[in-house]
Amino acid sequence: MLCYLCCIESRPFMGYYCEDCSKIKRYINLYDKRVLEILDSVLSRDLEKQDNKIKLEIKNEIDVQTKKLQTIKEEIIEDDLQSSVKHYNNSKEVIDELKKKIKK
Repeated sequence: MLCYLCCIESRPFMGYYCEDCSKIKRYINLYDKRVLEILDSVLSRDLEKQDNKIKLEIKNEIDVQTKKLQTIKEEIIEDDLQSSVKHYNNSKEVIDELKKKIKK
């Protein structure tokens, strides 16, 4: 049997509508025209608003990726710094050992 609203083959559990469409029908019964207003404001956008939304989403994605890269850069710099300090300390120990051997 086809759902009267979405026209998709389903087994309506109650009346003429599938489960999802029954939920929509209940919302319409509860909120009347407010449901249509919300759907229009959220789902319907003119081209300019669509472009603005796309640009905003792209900007947000760029910001997120930039923050990730900055964090990675900071980690790399910190790792390089720690490695350099370790290398310096190891070199210093080797030099001190050599100096001791030379003095003997």
